[in-house]
Amino acid sequence: MSTFSYNGDGEPDSFSLAELQSVVDLYFLTSCKLEKLAEGGYHKVYDILRSDDTPLDAVVQVAAPAFPKHKLDLEVSTCKMIAAFTNIPVPQIYAWNSDVSNPVGAEYMILDKIKGMPASYDWDNLSEEVKKTVVSQVACYFLEMFSLQFESSGSLYLSPLSPQFLIGPIISTPFYCALASVNT
Repeated sequence: MSTFSYNGDGEPDSFSLAELQSVVDLYFLTSCKLEKLAEGGYHKVYDILRSDDTPLDAVVQVAAPAFPKHKLDLEVSTCKMIAAFTNIPVPQIYAWNSDVSNPVGAEYMILDKIKGMPASYDWDNLSEEVKKTVVSQVACYFLEMFSLQFESSGSLYLSPLSPQFLIGPIISTPFYCALASVNT
């Protein structure tokens, strides 16, 4: 079992690392192992390696059970929409399960491992020319995002019946937390 703790408040939530391992093995049709790469407030990310330690250039991201319901589906929808309608590099999502009653006991997705490192890790040592290139590229990505037009505000959903994207209710932590306090 692996756990998510939230600032020492209450019992930690847990999920089955063994079941997650089985899901990854089944997806890649080979024996794999998982090495924790990162952990934040709402996610754990595991590097996926073959059992002989050769990398698969993929990771599995596990959402904490406290993660707002449907938020993982929205992440998937957003990545797929960005990949379909822009030139912005986003990881390919191989598989996901947003049903917390699955054997893992948490939402998860298997996706490409992004190569490289954040520019902030070595920003002070980069030349002015490289910094200008990075900032210019990020600005181009923002322009592409702003060029996408939607008929309404809300969260982006995959349509279950077509390859289209749908706009639905907003699921964002501030809205989610505010709604939870209203409903109690």
